[in-house]
Amino acid sequence: MHQSLRTLTKEIRQVARDLRRHYEPARLYELRVAIRRIRSMLKHRGSKRARRFRRTWGGFAAATNRARDWDVFSSAAAELLSAAAPDDFRRACEAPLQASRDKVIRMLESARWRAHLKEWERF
Repeated sequence: MHQSLRTLTKEIRQVARDLRRHYEPARLYELRVAIRRIRSMLKHRGSKRARRFRRTWGGFAAATNRARDWDVFSSAAAELLSAAAPDDFRRACEAPLQASRDKVIRMLESARWRAHLKEWERF
């Protein structure tokens, strides 16, 4: 289903709000998909402003890469490890997993994120 930029923006705002309240890997995935869709739509607009917005959205998406990698790795490892090993694995990976998630939350709470969304709304 094709969504409008307005609908995707609304979705991004809601998902970002949810992630700031309580991080969930599925919500991060939704954020990344919405950003990817916006970037795809912007690609077809030829203006300099659209290209600038596309780059900025790409930067925000890139800031979520590590968290998404850790979320997928953690989930896959939990499924593959024996019943005793997941706890050991979680303890060993807890710090980098949490650091990657904290980076996403800091991005979503940043002045840069807020300023971008305000400018984006005017676009």
